[in-house]
Amino acid sequence: MTAQDLKLLHSVSRRRKLQLRGQITAHKVHFLAGRITALAQRSPRPIRLNIHSVGGDYRLALELYDVIKSSRAPVFGVVSKAYSGALLVLSACSLRIGRVGSRYVAEPAWHELHVRVNPYTDTKLLSIVTEEHVSRTIQPYVREMWQRAHDILLAKVISAGRTEEELHQLLGSEPRALTETEALRWGFIDVVMYRP
Repeated sequence: MTAQDLKLLHSVSRRRKLQLRGQITAHKVHFLAGRITALAQRSPRPIRLNIHSVGGDYRLALELYDVIKSSRAPVFGVVSKAYSGALLVLSACSLRIGRVGSRYVAEPAWHELHVRVNPYTDTKLLSIVTEEHVSRTIQPYVREMWQRAHDILLAKVISAGRTEEELHQLLGSEPRALTETEALRWGFIDVVMYRP
């Protein structure tokens, strides 16, 4: 993190600070998407997104990912907890900052994919499925969503000098919380912030 980035981060006005806390829900995603879009239209100055989330529906996480990636204003993600889908949201941020003591969980998208049975209802199939089940039987758009989530994490891992095989080893094991130092080595964050 450069001195200029740090100055920018601390100069973000209170009105340009947003929170992603708890479970990722449709209500939270639609609220944040609307706020990010509105703030970016008003000014290209940075937006700060504080993340303390256990993740949630990958479809919703990818929706928020797209809004952040397409924002005219840079979005700085500041993390105390980014599990699962929240790690995807963080991946969209132009600057990814981990607080001291922050925790991260990368897990295969198929652990949390929620498949809509009917696009007009909120009825969902069993959310815990295996990769084999996804690749064999679930609709193509769900496989596409799983592949997209995988590719987003893979891009971060490769940028940190790691390999796809190493990512598969991380995802293949039981999910565990990574420290901020480990997340930095895996490429999930850009810098650790030692000041509040």
